[in-house]
Parts: sequence; structure tokens; C-alpha cells
Amino acid sequence: MDETSRHFELRFTNDNTWNPDRSYSIFRSDDMIGNGGRVIVSSLRTHAQVEVPYRDLSLFGLRDVLVDGIPVVRVRRALDGRIVGEWIHPAATGAAIAPLRNIAQAVSGDALAGALQLAGALLGQSSGKGLQAVGSFLSGVSREMSQPPGPAKLAGDMPAPEARAKVEPAVAIPAEPVAIPTLRSCDGCAHFRPYVRISQRLTEELGPNINEEVVARALSELVSQEEKGKGEEARRLADLYRQGKDRWGNRPPSFFSNCAAQERDQREAAVFIAQIRNADLRCRPVKRANGQRWNDAATDFSPNAPIAHSCSTCAHRIRATGPGEDAREIREIVSQASYVSSLSAAVGHKGTDASSLLSSYPDMKRKNAATARAREIAEVFARRGSDSHASTEPRYLDRCGLKSDPRVNRYRACAIENPHDRCPDWTPA
Repeated sequence: MDETSRHFELRFTNDNTWNPDRSYSIFRSDDMIGNGGRVIVSSLRTHAQVEVPYRDLSLFGLRDVLVDGIPVVRVRRALDGRIVGEWIHPAATGAAIAPLRNIAQAVSGDALAGALQLAGALLGQSSGKGLQAVGSFLSGVSREMSQPPGPAKLAGDMPAPEARAKVEPAVAIPAEPVAIPTLRSCDGCAHFRPYVRISQRLTEELGPNINEEVVARALSELVSQEEKGKGEEARRLADLYRQGKDRWGNRPPSFFSNCAAQERDQREAAVFIAQIRNADLRCRPVKRANGQRWNDAATDFSPNAPIAHSCSTCAHRIRATGPGEDAREIREIVSQASYVSSLSAAVGHKGTDASSLLSSYPDMKRKNAATARAREIAEVFARRGSDSHASTEPRYLDRCGLKSDPRVNRYRACAIENPHDRCPDWTPA
């Protein structure tokens, strides 16, 4: 493929172009104001289309767009509004995709992400393999910083719990032993913990209740905190890399993916930086602080389970009791108020307080429940790294019955405990 024909710009709405062999096209649509526009990538062979909203495009780094599971084009949005991109070589579509490729979604605009992306691109063009490796790592870090703030998803992202529940069997089916592949991508390993936004999982769990103003405001605040925390962790990640370290410590990060192969080790619990420990996709054994190995296995790679370990299909999940209790309380109060109102009318009394209670109580109860939901999601997010995610039993968020213990006031919220659907303690319901 001619290098000059790989690069393109879409300058205005309805502008479009084709890849050199005219098997794919990309189209720009600015139907909405601000970040509401999108680019549309289409396959002429399969007629498949993938839409990428502007909010998911970075000002600093290119984003890969996959059509039918194949990386086709890389695009970004320039400061002046142009859509800048390059078509991916056909030969690259059959090559192994680096672990971070499916994690990142779009750079948030943070200056650190842009600097890492730029440094990675420059080093990646050098002639030395060592510098190229450094460039690849820095580019990967900038991509992982780029998960979009909203719950919007593109092809290849994790489906919502409701969608997963439709295809997951109720009972795990024993599978034949899976051969360990030569190229051991983190995405295919049971120990890999991809970064999934807590705000996104809480949004999915609360469902229609996010329309309450106080709940929506609390979720918006969570998104802001995630953006700030991601930048802070990125600086720590860059510092660890400069020191030649391959692990975060004994606790996982909140805003980056990680390798949990030795997270539960009793002697030396460790959470690894997946991009560093498995940079060559070989997942070779690593050593403890004293130089000894954790085990004698040839690799720590463990093929992913055939079904997602989602809390929605786990026997340990304890459903939130608040919604049901609120509904029963409202029914009882309304029923009693209706009875008093009808009894008063029967004996000739007017103007009783029953009618006022009948009209005001459900709305008052709804507002109180919304405030409690907002308080719970703010608390579990703030305490996500602690032993207990809530100081009292959550009423509006599901929790893990295996890891929660009311006797010691410990409650582990499902959305915090297992946002990536890879819980090693998952048991089919």
C-alpha cells in the first residue's frame, strides 16, 4: 500500500474517502452541534458499519476502529476540527494485536496523555529496537488513559449485564483443556483485569433511577473524579517504568488494567503492570523481591473462562433490598390512606389529611430514595480501595455475599468488586 495514500483528512461534514483498495470507506457526519458528530466506517464486502462519536476521538492520539473484528483505520480529531486518519496496512489485520489495543477508547484530553503519545510515536520511529520498545510502552500508556467518560460503547466493548445474561448458561459446562497459545495476549488470560469505569457499571446497575437529578449529579461527579484519578495513576505508572519496575504493588490500580496472577499470594501478594510484564506476549514467569520464582510453571498465562464471570449470574450476589422495600411501603401507605379517605367520605367528613398524604407521600419517598442512592454510590466509589465499600448495609446497590460480612460491618459492592466480569470466586447461580 502506498504510504501517501494511507493518510487522509476529512475537513467538513459529508466529506468521505476510501482506502487504497476501495474495500472500506470513512464518512464524516456533523449533524449535531459540538461533540455530537461522528465518523462512520463501512465495509464494502460485508456491508458492516461502525460509528465513532466525536467524544470518543482524541486530540493527541490515533484511535483504532475495528470492522468485523479487524482493525481497519486509525483516526483522531484535530484542534481545528479536522478528522485526521490513516488506513491500516492489510498485512497488519492478521497480526497479533497488543493487549492495550482493546482497552483504550479515546484520550480524555489530558496533557500527560498527549505527551506520552507524542513521545511514544517519536521513539517508535527510531532504528533501535530498545527505543522502539520504550515507544510502544509509552504509546500504550497514553491509549489506556483514553477510556471515554460516558457509558457509550463501540463494537468489541463489554456488553451490559442484561445482554450477557441472555447468552450465558445458568450452569458452567466443563470444557476440554485449552492449549496455551504461543502468543499469550493479556486479553485472553483469566488473570487480566481490564479497566472498566465504575461510573459506567453503577449506571447500568441503577437503570432508570439515574434520571433522578440528585443521582445524575452524583454520577457526573464520579466521572470527574475518574478523570482526575486516571491522570494521577498515569504519572505513577510512568515513574514505575522509569525505575524499571513491573508491578503496581500489592493492591490493584483504580484506573488502569493490571495482571492479578499473584494478587492472592500469601507470602508476597503482587499486582503486575500488564504492559510491562507481558510486553512480548510470551508471559514469562516473574520473580519475587528475593529473586525466587513464584512457581515452577512455564507461564502464568491461564486461558479465559468460556463465559463471563458476571455478578448478575453469580450465586454469591445479594440483590439490593431497597427498591422492593420502598415499593411495599408506598403500597401500604397509599392503601391505608385510601381506606381512611373512603371511610371519611362514607360518614360525611371532608377535608381529612388522608387525601394530602395520598398525593404527597409517594413523591416524597421517591426523592428520599434518590438521595440515598446518590449517597451510596458516592461512598462505595470513595472507599473502593478499602476492605469495606460501605459503612452500613447498602440498600440500593447489589453486594457480594461471599466477601461481605455484616458481623464485622464489611460490605463489598458488586460494581466495585467485579466491574470487569473476571472474578475468580464466581459461582454460577
